[in-house]
Amino acid sequence: MLPDPMGLPRNALDAPSNIGILRDMDDPSAESEMKLIRDQIDELQIASAEKRKPWYREPSTFISFAAFVASIITFVISQGSQEVQDVRARKEHLESLLTNLVALQEELAEASRTISDPLVFEQHSAMLNQKNLVYLEEAELLVDQLGKNVSSSEYNVLASEMLIVSNFRKAENYLAKGVGAAQDDLSRAIAYRNLAQFYFMPSQFRNFDQGRKTFQASVDAMKD
Repeated sequence: MLPDPMGLPRNALDAPSNIGILRDMDDPSAESEMKLIRDQIDELQIASAEKRKPWYREPSTFISFAAFVASIITFVISQGSQEVQDVRARKEHLESLLTNLVALQEELAEASRTISDPLVFEQHSAMLNQKNLVYLEEAELLVDQLGKNVSSSEYNVLASEMLIVSNFRKAENYLAKGVGAAQDDLSRAIAYRNLAQFYFMPSQFRNFDQGRKTFQASVDAMKD
């Protein structure tokens, strides 16, 4: 070993430094720092392991997802229930309007028998006709909104009312829809018969060939 310029061995110069390091390791504050470092490392390892766990094994994530799914199911059920209630309310309103339309025709017929004064009858008739138009417009709107929820008989009543006001195009349309909406053979036969009678009526839509074919369809519907 070469001597130090000051005449001391090299390991003699290093000795005080080594002793200082050993003393620092025995210091209580150094022990606290090492414990803190170990705790931080443990926390990082736990966090890393948590990140590798599937989402459904995380209680908080699973509960949030389950609550989200439950809210969607509740929303769908409530929407379906609301739609059913809306259809029922519209159906009831349509039935009320059709009943009122039929009642207006009965009232007009009664007035023609009981009112002898032509002027009074004309005024009364004009008032009833105005009501009839209002009810018809509202009934048509409801039919459009209800779509497939309109029955064959409801279409037939509406078609009859259209014939009364000489709206033959709409009458034919509703009679044809009445055939399509029929749920059984009897309803289908009646709907075909009504449509056949329409084609025999005096109007720009009179068509004897179509009337005979439609009447035959009515007969065939009862054979099925």
